[in-house]
Amino acid sequence: HYDSVPGSPGADDNGSGTAAVLTSANVLSNYKFEHTIRFVTFSGEEQGLLGSHMYAREAYEKGENIVAVINADMIGYAKSNTGRTHVIVEETEYSSWITDLAINVSNEYSEELGLQIIRAPSYPYSDHASFLSYGYDAVFFFEYEFNDYYHSSEDTIDKMDLDYATRITKLIVATLVELAGLKEGDYENPVVEIEKPRQGYLYFQNREIFSLPVSTAVVIGGIE
Repeated sequence: HYDSVPGSPGADDNGSGTAAVLTSANVLSNYKFEHTIRFVTFSGEEQGLLGSHMYAREAYEKGENIVAVINADMIGYAKSNTGRTHVIVEETEYSSWITDLAINVSNEYSEELGLQIIRAPSYPYSDHASFLSYGYDAVFFFEYEFNDYYHSSEDTIDKMDLDYATRITKLIVATLVELAGLKEGDYENPVVEIEKPRQGYLYFQNREIFSLPVSTAVVIGGIE
């Protein structure tokens, strides 16, 4: 979901998930797959999953064959080494096979991703729940340590761990590739990178100003 609550910039909730969707779409648009991938962001999540509920209901009424749903919501905050090396995936009994696939991907690319998936039961607090309610298999990728600045004016990009967000996005992209079945072609394997903002730099009005003595990025006035 791309909406936030009043007064919160929503960098983590849910700029992080929205950035993951946009980045995934940008990277995977260069490839062909055996199955369709839809990249969707929703409005009205903070008001009660309104956008995703409408989407899932219409898909159900049309009889659309949605095999799997991956929801990314708050995937960019970590404050400890334990947090940086773990990610929660909420699942149900019927959607646990998606988590199984993601775990296999995480294990295969363990050196690059450095993420251990923690299974958790699904709660109806994010957009995946809308799809579950209509019988579609869905999982929810969620940061291991809950954001201390959740739903506040301090939910800004300088509070986020961009490396952590990048690695979770890579895990999601790799899981999508496994789900959709990459067709053979004359291209290299997908690679996800975040060029800007770089950690350890101050940005003002989309310009890199100078390096900082800390590992976080500080952004003033927005960035593109």
